[in-house]
Amino acid sequence: MLTKPAYRVGLAQWQTLCVENYLRARRLERACKSNGFLRLELERGAVASITLASQGPYTADMTLVVQQSHALLRPTTIDLRLYHDLRLAEVMSMSQDARTLARNRYPNRKMHQPDEKWQWNLYLSEWLRYLGNYGNAVVPDKFWPISRSAS
Repeated sequence: MLTKPAYRVGLAQWQTLCVENYLRARRLERACKSNGFLRLELERGAVASITLASQGPYTADMTLVVQQSHALLRPTTIDLRLYHDLRLAEVMSMSQDARTLARNRYPNRKMHQPDEKWQWNLYLSEWLRYLGNYGNAVVPDKFWPISRSAS
């Protein structure tokens, strides 16, 4: 019987993804530094809010919550940590799931995929790219895009 090879974390791909996430998240962090909160209007009535939970000289913790416009879709909550000294960002928890390992045994109690952490960070990358390109920050009586560059 053939067995599937164990999942291996590709360190180069992992660091590349985390650096990209850091650069995109850093723009959002700067935008919400004044009051620790940023609200973005998205297409079709969806709303994203970014909260700067804590900030230190070496790390910053942020929470991204995306409320979909459809009542049957649950909000997506992503807790992420920015490591300023390393210039990396990674997902700490996703929605109701607590932390997970970079490599999980499968099957496991929570049924996390072997590469669950990678998938979380890839999902964050897609959201950060989308927010940077299409999110309009809500400022009283004004809308302005977070970034004008297509990253």
